Amino acid sequence: ANSPPIVGTYAVPLPVVGTLRNLKVRVSAAPGGSHQWTFAVIKTSAGVSTVTDVTCVISGSTATSCASAADKTVTVAEGDLLSVRAKRNDRDTTDASITWSLILN
Repeated sequence: ANSPPIVGTYAVPLPVVGTLRNLKVRVSAAPGGSHQWTFAVIKTSAGVSTVTDVTCVISGSTATSCASAADKTVTVAEGDLLSVRAKRNDRDTTDASITWSLILN
């Protein structure tokens, strides 16, 4: 069973109505081998968190970045909370720095 998204300390309140697109993520170290990181934008509106279709995956021994598909967007309202979930396909606890960006218009 999938766990519900957890939105905590790092959720960002959105200041305006708009559309989010173009998630880009970079990690400091490739996942390695058959390992992967899956990143997903989480939108929380009126206390309800939803995993959106704005996602990207970094996998393998050399990749350190990814970008979401150009046709994947999510509409947001002023006051919605935004976070990005990073989920690994294994239980490796190796640390990596993660940076991400989105376009809001």
